[in-house]
Amino acid sequence: CREEASDQQRELQQLQRQLLDIEAGELMGQATLSRGYQIVVRVFDQREPQQVRVLASSLAQRAGTIALLGISYPKARLVFACSDDVPIDMAALLRETCSAFGGNGGGQSNLAQGGGFDGALVDQALAWAEQKLINK
Repeated sequence: CREEASDQQRELQQLQRQLLDIEAGELMGQATLSRGYQIVVRVFDQREPQQVRVLASSLAQRAGTIALLGISYPKARLVFACSDDVPIDMAALLRETCSAFGGNGGGQSNLAQGGGFDGALVDQALAWAEQKLINK
């Protein structure tokens, strides 16, 4: 019974990953092109941070892609990611963005996360980060 439950759990995780990959494809359809990069900006309400992190990673598997994702409720959470061919430090951009809005964060150059500020400001924070990217 325990083995069957474990198999079902693995199957569920695989299906969830497939759904997130489909969602990533849909988000790519909404991406804007700037400086030769596809930039995906999206705010989610009441979404599991782990799902948003997986979604950002899935988007970053596509060449020339930058993902600026946020969760506005119950508390602010940002996840920035980019594909390996994008020479922009996501951790630095995320730290700068979070700091500008009273939060903090960090990570690696291709995947970073943070928060710690009012969730009502997530839209503004993502717009601010996108402007920083465009104006670099």
